[in-house]
This record gives sequence, structure tokens and C-alpha cells, in this order.
Amino acid sequence: MRFCVTRIWHLKWINRCPLWGILIIGIFCTLDIYPTQSKASPEDVHIERIESYLAKIETIRARFNQVSPDGSVSQGLFYLRRPGRFRFEYDSPTPLLVVGDSFWIVFEDRELGQLERIPMSSTPLSILTQDNIDFRSESVAATLRIEGGLMWLTLHERDDEEQGSLTLTFDQSPTRLRQWIITDSQGLTTEITLSQTETNVPLDPKLFVYNDSQNENLLRK
Repeated sequence: MRFCVTRIWHLKWINRCPLWGILIIGIFCTLDIYPTQSKASPEDVHIERIESYLAKIETIRARFNQVSPDGSVSQGLFYLRRPGRFRFEYDSPTPLLVVGDSFWIVFEDRELGQLERIPMSSTPLSILTQDNIDFRSESVAATLRIEGGLMWLTLHERDDEEQGSLTLTFDQSPTRLRQWIITDSQGLTTEITLSQTETNVPLDPKLFVYNDSQNENLLRK
């Protein structure tokens, strides 16, 4: 298991989909877990607090605001159900739907009539949806900054920082996920900011199943 950044495949999605920085360039494949024996530093204490907070979240429902590398802004509804499921419903006029079902992520572009599918492991959101959350391993470097009541946790591959990073932003007290920022190997960033966030609320399992039989035929082409 390892941390990696991947360059993806269909450039038409990089140009078309505002979510490309989050779902097309994968920051995390998986995380190795190597427990340390040394005395916990103040930074480790805060990181453990963040891990504990995320581990207690089973579901999220929120509004999201996305700023893409080209400066374009889009909004919509975000749903998350651990382990491994999420859904982005974009508001009009953005004709996109993104559904993650634990194994695959399906991208639907209603305007272009296109459907794409990529492995769940190629998205950094796997760090939030996995069962076991641990940001402290030998392969991943974690840097924490605390200022003005906020905590910024930046994660990158320890041996190759230039490949990109994922930054998670939290309120400090009480701990609450506010935002995540993907920075790719070229320094381009995509920001997702959450609002009206509800956690551990009932969510319909059907939200995380892509079952449009007509469009599913496109996946087989």
C-alpha cells in the first residue's frame, strides 16, 4: 500500500470537468500504517484529534463550493457515506454528476452525453472514506499549521513532495472539516469548501449507486 500521484488518462475530462483536480489527479492510492514508538509531539496530538474526529463520521451531507484551477466556480450538494461512498450533484448550469460506490467513480456529463469510470483508489477522497484513517506513516509526510482558530493538515509523498499535495482545513474548536485543497505537480490547485454541513445523518443508499441503464451502456464502449 502506498501514497501516489497519478496522471490521468482522458484529457477531455481535465478540460471539461471542474472536478479534475480532485478526481482526475489522484493524490492518495492507499496509506501504509506504521505505528511509532516515540513520544507524541504537540503536532501529533492535534493530528490524532483530527483522525479521531474523522473516524467518528459515518455520513456527511453538505453544500459545496468549488474553485477550479482556471478560476471557474461551481456549487452543488455533496454526500459521503463511509466506507468508500460519495456523491457530487452539481447545480445548474454545470451538467455533471459524480458518484463513488466503494470500487468505482462514475462521471456523467449530461451536456456531452459522456460517461467515464475510474478506480476509487485514484481519488484523494479515499482518505476520507476509508475505514481506518491514519495520517502518520513512513511513506506520507504530514504538516500541521494552526492559526486563527483553523488547522491546515497538508499531506504529501515523503520521498517526492513535488508530485503534489492534499490540504485538509478544519475548524479547531470544535473540530470540523471545512475545506480540502488539491495541489498537483504543476502547482495548480482545486478548492472544495463545505457549508451547511450535517454529519451522521440518514442517507438513502441509492445516492451512491449509479444505475442509469441507458448511460451505463457507454461504459462498455
